[in-house]
Order: sequence, then structure tokens, then C-alpha cells
Amino acid sequence: SIRLRFTNKYGNSTVNIDEVMVAKTDKNDEKSIIEGTGVEVTFNGQKKLSLPSTGYVYSDPIKMSVEALEKLSITMYISAPTWITTAGLYGATSYLSLGNRINNTSLSAASPITLTSGTITYYTIPFLCGVDVDAPNSYSTVFIGDSTITNDVPYLLAEKLVAGGVKNVGICQSA
Repeated sequence: SIRLRFTNKYGNSTVNIDEVMVAKTDKNDEKSIIEGTGVEVTFNGQKKLSLPSTGYVYSDPIKMSVEALEKLSITMYISAPTWITTAGLYGATSYLSLGNRINNTSLSAASPITLTSGTITYYTIPFLCGVDVDAPNSYSTVFIGDSTITNDVPYLLAEKLVAGGVKNVGICQSA
């Protein structure tokens, strides 16, 4: 199983997320999911998430089997206008679209969300700050550092491990 971790750490008020869905990403089109793999995410049994401006909120466990390096798509629907002040994860692409697209299998018309600092552009995921995988007999290695660690090095190490047959080590980054 997996679970998702959300934060609004730098926000000034509670953010209400109406629905969250997780699915397996189509290998040929990162804006699309594999039909039939979507799972509704709940928080204490409820599909709506009230994300306070401090701390973290974990989803309920999600019954989903994932493989090493498999990409997931997490879709959030926020019905009220929301000021995004917390960028949770870097290195993935988020897309913004109007209306409730929680059950769409493709977001081909959506626009990517980016964060620009000077001459560097980061691709980021608002509010989502972690995906935990419950995998018995597995271990984790964590890259800890400043913003210079928000690059591809952790992912390249993960690819190298999987290519060498090691599939029970999770590579994490904390920057």
C-alpha cells in the first residue's frame, strides 16, 4: 500500500482540497493515466482534506501495488480560489486546469505549474510533500541538503540501483 503526505506549511490559512485521486501514469504520455488504475484518496475516511497552515496531513492507506521507478499521477480538485504558498515536491510536473478533472484520464490541455527563482525554473507539486510505500524488507536512503539537491542525482541513483537488480531501496531527497 501507499499513503500520501500533504503540507501547507507556508500558508496563512487552511486550504480545502475537495478530492484527491491517485493513478498510474501512462508511460507514453505523462499527462495521461492508465485507465482503471485510479483510486480515491481519503483522509480519516473522508474524501475532503482540510489542510491547516502548519504541520502535515497523511492520507489513509491506499491499496495500490507499485513497482520501483513507476510513475504515479496524483490529481487534486480545489473548488475555491486558493493562494499556493507551499510547493511540496520538486522534480515532477504539475498541471493546472479549470474545473473538476478528478476522473479525467488525460490532461492534455492543461498548463504546467512552475516556480522560477532567478534563472532557474523548478517543476513543483503544490501541497503534496511525500509518497510513502509500505514495502516489507525494504530500506531507504535519503539525500539531505539545500536547494542544490533538488536535481536528478537521487533519481539517477534509483535508476542505477534498479538496473542492477536492487528494487528494495527507496531513494528520498530532503532539500
